[in-house]
Amino acid sequence: MKYQLNSPVQVFNYLVFLRNGFLIILLFTTCFCSAQSLPNTQKNPVYLSGLKVDGKALEIENKYQAYNKAIDAYYTLSNDENHLYLIVKIKYAEIVPKVLLGGITLTVNQSKAKKDTAGLSITFPFLEADDRGKVTNLYATAQNERLEKEEKESDVTKLNAALKSGLKTIKVTGLPGVETPMISIYNEEGIRAAALFDKELLLTYELSVPLTLLSSIKKGANVLSYQIKVNSPYASTTPNVTNGPPPPPMMVSTIAVTDFRAEYKLAQK
Repeated sequence: MKYQLNSPVQVFNYLVFLRNGFLIILLFTTCFCSAQSLPNTQKNPVYLSGLKVDGKALEIENKYQAYNKAIDAYYTLSNDENHLYLIVKIKYAEIVPKVLLGGITLTVNQSKAKKDTAGLSITFPFLEADDRGKVTNLYATAQNERLEKEEKESDVTKLNAALKSGLKTIKVTGLPGVETPMISIYNEEGIRAAALFDKELLLTYELSVPLTLLSSIKKGANVLSYQIKVNSPYASTTPNVTNGPPPPPMMVSTIAVTDFRAEYKLAQK
């Protein structure tokens, strides 16, 4: 039986391994030099007032504070008097589908210890099955067209429209008074999140969390322990098994949960 791209995971597999290797090499080359000059985890606090959570991250002018090798992404944590902000940029083509299928989880704890589970966890982007398939297929198509035309920029209008349409909820755990793990993207708790592709098909994720929701801040601490995790795509998607040849083997980082833990000291105005 012929192996077909009829599930999000199969699209993910083939995007990584059956496309022309030039695309992956190109993306690796373009971001390697800047990644070399950044620390693995953020060293300095950043005061950023009134971040507009729209997936564009214009406020930081593409100047990220760290490049973490565990999650293969650039990131910046910042804050003002009322909010904690997280901005993540995914540049590698093989990591983008992993984020679309599994999401990114930010967990804020009182300590860096793995056994400390008394924290707030927020997962985004979160797409339902039909939306995962639609967005992932559009992304794969856009990457193919970009490669075939040898163009640096792509028309992402349709891709971003599908992504925005599918982003209806945010997954949360550890939020007092909220029993359901899923809350609306327009929630009363004040958590805001967005994701957007730019013309180079790079994915930017933004998150804003009210400081009043963080238990350690309520206790007067000015240092946060945090974990950023890129979830496995298989955690939310069941592969479509066929009698044909299996998909090619994948690099561990594209299917396994990857994460890191660090601390962030709140910036003062």
